[in-house]
Amino acid sequence: MQFGFRGAYSALPTLTHIPCILLSLTVPPTSQTLSGLHGVSEICRRSELHQQRDITFPIMLLLMQTLYQKLDEYILSFFQNRRCSDEGLVFCMSIDDVEALSEGYQLHYPGLGNYDGQMSDTQKKDTMDKWIRGELNFLFVIGAFGQGIDLGSIRLVIHYRGFWQLIEFAQESGRAGRDGLPARSIVIVSPNWKPS
Repeated sequence: MQFGFRGAYSALPTLTHIPCILLSLTVPPTSQTLSGLHGVSEICRRSELHQQRDITFPIMLLLMQTLYQKLDEYILSFFQNRRCSDEGLVFCMSIDDVEALSEGYQLHYPGLGNYDGQMSDTQKKDTMDKWIRGELNFLFVIGAFGQGIDLGSIRLVIHYRGFWQLIEFAQESGRAGRDGLPARSIVIVSPNWKPS
């Protein structure tokens, strides 16, 4: 598992004298990263999925005061119905939401944690190690957590209060159901929410 790999894209222009084929499953189609390389004669884009995944994508438009209630219902259902290897993620719009929600839910559910940008590198590594070992099976996170995660057992991804950009939503919701088993990616937002 690798984090922060997008910064490595900036080093690609140094590959001017080496014949190579560059493959990526996550470079956005609008990315100028590859098209600016010296000597790149052809860029092929293919967006075909070879493995059909069973993911549902409900979007809940709720009044602000009922957002938390709906989130609570999904988390309760997840813990009541989960198999031992199932994992879940809640992507939050702010670090304050990550911390407040994880703090509140940790009192009721074992195996729940958080991952955010204010954690030290040691705390992030510890959280990630626990997640991979299965000691944590449900995390409240910010968008940065979606990059580079490739665990097949994520059954539930929730975007609480929305997401910043559609490309981020695709990246983050794509964490669900990578093993081909049924999964859900849910967006819980108020009616006046709009992505940027």
